[in-house]
Amino acid sequence: MITVAHPERRYFALQDQTTAVTWIRTSPIADLYVALGDPADAGGWTIRAYWKPLVSWIWGGALVMAFGGMVSLSDRRWRVRCRHEVAACSGANLGGGLIFSMRRLIYLVPVILFMALAGYFALALRPNYDSA
Repeated sequence: MITVAHPERRYFALQDQTTAVTWIRTSPIADLYVALGDPADAGGWTIRAYWKPLVSWIWGGALVMAFGGMVSLSDRRWRVRCRHEVAACSGANLGGGLIFSMRRLIYLVPVILFMALAGYFALALRPNYDSA
């Protein structure tokens, strides 16, 4: 892999603070992080490079787990019990169907929250590919 990295050191005079901006190269095999360190005595700079294999596969594992959760919620035992509860509650109690749907919703809430958080973090933490 031959590429040009652009890590930076930024100085903010108002806070009298220096920060490092890390350059990130993402691929399906691994991530490469390059950070510009402190200036060396000989006039150069210290560079820190980190090679992290299979980092992007973490997201794939999360998607597989979410898919497994959705498959487990489609189990036949849920549908059979649904028919029995609706048949038992269908004349005497008009709210039986609503109670069942609320019970089912309780099991779906963690899956929905997980999917929402995964989507949020996928958008908020995506790498910046600006080459400026």
